Amino acid sequence: MEFDLDRWLMTIAKTDPTPAGGSLALVTLAGAAALASKCSRLSGMEYELFDKYAELMSEFSAEDARLYKNFTKGGKEEALAAVEAGLLHIHSAIGLCEELKKLEVKESLRLDSDAAFSLAFESALVLLKNFGNNFTDENIISLHARIQNLLNSPIAQAPIKTP
Repeated sequence: MEFDLDRWLMTIAKTDPTPAGGSLALVTLAGAAALASKCSRLSGMEYELFDKYAELMSEFSAEDARLYKNFTKGGKEEALAAVEAGLLHIHSAIGLCEELKKLEVKESLRLDSDAAFSLAFESALVLLKNFGNNFTDENIISLHARIQNLLNSPIAQAPIKTP
């Protein structure tokens, strides 16, 4: 699949409601997963899971605008399907963060590995905030608990090192 980044960015810059923050967060998650895959490969570790996350997040981003339209302008069934898809996006984003938290790479790749975690974590928060503003059910409460657990991780609390 050929991806035209310039065209996509110009689409975001237009006045249409989508793509917007959610789509950008999903593309960022795909990039974070791809970076984790690279770090894993170069460290001689398993990388296939991160490849799958990169592909999944890319697919989610491609469907994000359609889901938003279904949620805002579709009938009850379309809106429910959009909500279920949104929950899947958030669960998957947090799952990626949880896998990145466990990732151990060569020291020379630690900055890239930490960058992948930071990008994924912030993107997961964007998705949660976008979605959570509309819902307060137990699924969202559970997702907040998983995010809190990630916040307590050493990677999330580490100060940024400058050369």
